[in-house]
Amino acid sequence: MRLSEARKKELALTYQQAIPQAFRGVSGSLIAYQKNREYRERQEELVVAARDVARLSELRHRGGASSYLEVLTNETNAFSA
Repeated sequence: MRLSEARKKELALTYQQAIPQAFRGVSGSLIAYQKNREYRERQEELVVAARDVARLSELRHRGGASSYLEVLTNETNAFSA
């Protein structure tokens, strides 16, 4: 009888310790998900901006306001983004 009661208390304690650990795990996963989403959004904004710069440098080159090296550099940056 005593062994059975002790085992129940042990299992209850183990369960009580598992709950906060589970919440910490879920919280950590949610934070990681949010940060990953924010990073992806910033990367998408960077790609859009880099493509705009490449397009504008191409227009500047066609108008004679910049060199083709500037176009190539900006296209490389857009590709890297």
